[in-house]
Amino acid sequence: MAIWQWVKEVTVRLFWPWFKEAAWPFIHEHLKDLINFFLDIFIEKFKKWASEQAEKRTESANQKADEFAQKAKSAQTQEDAEKFRAVAQVWREVAEQFRQENEALKRKLDELSQEVKKEALEKTNNLDVDLDFSADKPKLMIGDTSYDLPALPSSDDTKS
Repeated sequence: MAIWQWVKEVTVRLFWPWFKEAAWPFIHEHLKDLINFFLDIFIEKFKKWASEQAEKRTESANQKADEFAQKAKSAQTQEDAEKFRAVAQVWREVAEQFRQENEALKRKLDELSQEVKKEALEKTNNLDVDLDFSADKPKLMIGDTSYDLPALPSSDDTKS
């Protein structure tokens, strides 16, 4: 019996069943942990970035409200002071609207992150591996994807 035929038979009969029953569940669990780990990192970074952007907008609106409040205090006429106070009030309302939008965005991001994690976990749970030696080129199937493996040398190639 040629060495490559022996390797193929050992792989198909001994190693692969052991891998699927003993090693794959272990790898599969760690794969799920890794996916969750990287999703957590991405989600936290994205939440932080979104929150910083919203806080900048809110702070900018508050600064403009303060500027117009200062202008109202130093206005030459009562009419100008009223105009500046009105503009300052509008900027305070804008700042409050930005703050509320930020809170809504945080809630939506929490909701979406839970959906993404749930979907990723479902896909990972349904991930299965298999090995097919029935054709000339062996195939490794992971989930719905098939990978061609290098062909094993024929028994004629091992005689030289």
